[in-house]
Amino acid sequence: MSNKQILLFSIFAVASIFSGLTFGLLDVFGFIDGRHTVSFTLLTSGAILLYISLICVFLLDIAHTRKIYAYTIVSSIFFGCTFFIMNMNPFLSCIATLSYYALLHYASYSTTQRFNLYIRFSPKEIFFPVLKNSFFYILIMLSLLAYGQSQKLISEHSLITPDMLRVFVKPSVVLLTQQINSQLHSELGPALATMTEKERIDTIRLVLLKTVDSMADKETGMIYGIPKDQVPIDKAEINSQGKVDLQPVFQGMLPALSSVFNARIAQYALITPFVIALFTFLIFQPLTIPLQLVESVVTTGLFKALIATKFIKLHTETTEIDRLSL
Repeated sequence: MSNKQILLFSIFAVASIFSGLTFGLLDVFGFIDGRHTVSFTLLTSGAILLYISLICVFLLDIAHTRKIYAYTIVSSIFFGCTFFIMNMNPFLSCIATLSYYALLHYASYSTTQRFNLYIRFSPKEIFFPVLKNSFFYILIMLSLLAYGQSQKLISEHSLITPDMLRVFVKPSVVLLTQQINSQLHSELGPALATMTEKERIDTIRLVLLKTVDSMADKETGMIYGIPKDQVPIDKAEINSQGKVDLQPVFQGMLPALSSVFNARIAQYALITPFVIALFTFLIFQPLTIPLQLVESVVTTGLFKALIATKFIKLHTETTEIDRLSL
């Protein structure tokens, strides 16, 4: 085993260890509820580490080392161990480890096959198609993480958090606020203009209370699964001109709304994680496109640098080819 192979395997092993760590730490739901900066950093780091692992596998394979399968197995174990330490899910860790090994095996086999097909060495033709297909693994990992994390959150009745709801309902709250203000001033505009500030605010609050009563179910008195007397309409902010801001009202409703949604989702606990995993796969698929473009450019420069520094050597061989004739 040459010094170059030792160096490549060391980089390969370290990349696998930290790749398992980053994917194990990655919180898929962090992209939704405000922790997207950390989640995006982990996702980008995981993609870079995965890329380094694939490059190392390719270079070790073209070195014609017979230990390539041992390297991939050991590195997959390293990946699985750190992945398990980060999320403590045995089943998910086993699936992730097997998937990682399958990816390394695919990369080793595919790059070597394509390498032997071309007369001239071209990273664009040899490595890029394999790299593009390998990004499918990132989507699988994200889907597996979404499945495992959602399964745990559903069992704890905490899949839907107030922060998550805030992201989704904010546009609706803005539109509803505009609609309420428009209706109030179209119906009560002339009357409000003649009132004092206190009378104006009291009148608008009375109208808001009646609006809440009208929205409630006649039999149950519920609004979106919440008793109407628990809707904090008194938190609505009204300025001196009579403009209403409903943001504080919905802010106060978020904990109760999240409890209602979690209770309903718990009724479908068996199927919901599969739906979330599929949804995650489809949503994150476009994110792999910029990663492919960036790493394609990096790969071209990397192989040029490796050849220029003579870490890898490019030489020409004469090969006999069978030809048919009559």
